[in-house]
Amino acid sequence: MALQTFQENFYLTQNPDVFAAVRDGLMTAEEHYVKYGELEGRQPNPYFNPAGYMAVNQDVVPAVASGIFSSFLSHFELNGAREGRSPGADTFNEANYLAANEDVKAAVDAGDLNSGYEHYVLYGAIEGRANGIAENPDPTQGQTFTLTVAQDLFPEQSAAGNAGADVIRGVAGQIEGAQDQTTLNSSDILDGGASDADKLVVNMTGTQYLGGATVKNIETLQIGTNLTNQEVAFDMNVNQGSYEVTSVNKLVYDQITNTETLVVQNVVPVAVGDVAPDMVWANENGSAAGTIATTYRQATIDGTADNQTVELINVTATQHVIDGVLAIGGGMEQLTIISSGEVAQNTLNNSNVEIASISYGDTGSRNDNGADLLSKESLTSVVLKGATAIGEGADVIA
Repeated sequence: MALQTFQENFYLTQNPDVFAAVRDGLMTAEEHYVKYGELEGRQPNPYFNPAGYMAVNQDVVPAVASGIFSSFLSHFELNGAREGRSPGADTFNEANYLAANEDVKAAVDAGDLNSGYEHYVLYGAIEGRANGIAENPDPTQGQTFTLTVAQDLFPEQSAAGNAGADVIRGVAGQIEGAQDQTTLNSSDILDGGASDADKLVVNMTGTQYLGGATVKNIETLQIGTNLTNQEVAFDMNVNQGSYEVTSVNKLVYDQITNTETLVVQNVVPVAVGDVAPDMVWANENGSAAGTIATTYRQATIDGTADNQTVELINVTATQHVIDGVLAIGGGMEQLTIISSGEVAQNTLNNSNVEIASISYGDTGSRNDNGADLLSKESLTSVVLKGATAIGEGADVIA
């Protein structure tokens, strides 16, 4: 099926190399976009950003890879716009556009158009209709931004950095040219600005992010992955003595479940001379816990009473397996665990564990209760808090 919102003139103007191939009869512009251009991050029109759409719609990836949809643009045209998904950038809002244009809504309801987005690209923009994005957004209302494969500068290239709680989304760990290639790059400069509730959400589609991006005034760093049976590592600070990441006060391990392992390396303090960021391990109720780990830069553990706070949300360890492990790097004197979520009790499985450079346990058998915690190097105490239990017999074993 032909793409309804692919604009040939726009595509060829933006991509002179493709123009030469089309002129020579090697392929059409649309064929190039579907076969090569989309995965290279080229835009089919001024309003759809394929890299952004891929980054925030991981559920669509299998459908495109299997050929159910010819491209991510095809999915957006046929399903995504009506489902309220963004076109990968803050260039169009389906609900607002339909609400402001009753004639377009009637055409969509009648099946004459797939979506308001289709109308806007084909007719509305030329007619001067608004794209549904507020021209003067409330400065206290946060916005969502999607990183690209090129260098991203926030707030210079966007409205980020205002007083609202912004969300910046990116992909890390994948080689260039892959379907979900890295958009959090070492050249990126991301500044959350005045808000105290900005968030950087990273989806690890490869096994390692080596750091380098400048991230400041962004308070929450949330990292997730769907890779199984292999260790995935995110390096928070690649250059010792120089912080690329500052002001992060919450480090979220997002949905790290059965056979998934996420290690955040070289965690830096919230600010110079300050404490480590709080950790949160957040899973869905009913899921089996994977494994999370952290290591620290020396400045984070220079004190004699350093404390790492970890909130467990619906973390349930299966007994007698290698997963369900919380591995805290050396140098922390105290571990404070806050137990919360819908589960009756959060459980861990820390006995006899070895992950990366962190080693826990001895030759004894695994913990039957799935709750014991082992001390590591300078760790001398564990404090348990929260309304939800942390399993039976949550002892600290030296």
